[in-house]
Amino acid sequence: MKHFRKTASNDNGVALIVVLLVLALLTIIGISATSTSTIEQRIAASDKVHDIVLYNTDAGMAAVAKLVNQAIFDHSMTATSEITFTPDLNTVYDQIKYPDTYDKGATDIQYTLNGTTVAMDVHRWAIRSGEGGNSLEFITGPQGAATGGGGGGYYYFRISAVGKDSQGVGSQLSVNYIRPGDNNVGGL
Repeated sequence: MKHFRKTASNDNGVALIVVLLVLALLTIIGISATSTSTIEQRIAASDKVHDIVLYNTDAGMAAVAKLVNQAIFDHSMTATSEITFTPDLNTVYDQIKYPDTYDKGATDIQYTLNGTTVAMDVHRWAIRSGEGGNSLEFITGPQGAATGGGGGGYYYFRISAVGKDSQGVGSQLSVNYIRPGDNNVGGL
């Protein structure tokens, strides 16, 4: 019985076992924290790439709105080295001028900015006259003319854009653009 008491009261090795268990627990916590921060870094990098693609896609909206204004008021459009018109400049201009030529979602304008390729579709879908009833008049004539007063009005466009970078990260935007017209609401 003395031998049993002596063995039971000897705790010299227990401290070592407790320290090893605590070290193992701290190692597991450290590994999981490192893994979590690696995953968070990947998420942040992915968000950054997506934001860049979104901003590059959005950058074209203002440029296309300027081209639409140019088509409405100058009765022409100017090509630049950064912007490609599909299939060509005259086809896109005619689509803005004569909405019955709308190509139903096909790419009209394409550009590349900071590695993001953006394809845009422009759709002129209505004119609202400033005088003569203030009703929304949908354009159906072959000349793109709407009936109504000659006292100004609004041109309604929808600009849709899809941007993708080289890794396939994408962004999609659509904007309804309303442009006050001049005194000739009936056409461009």
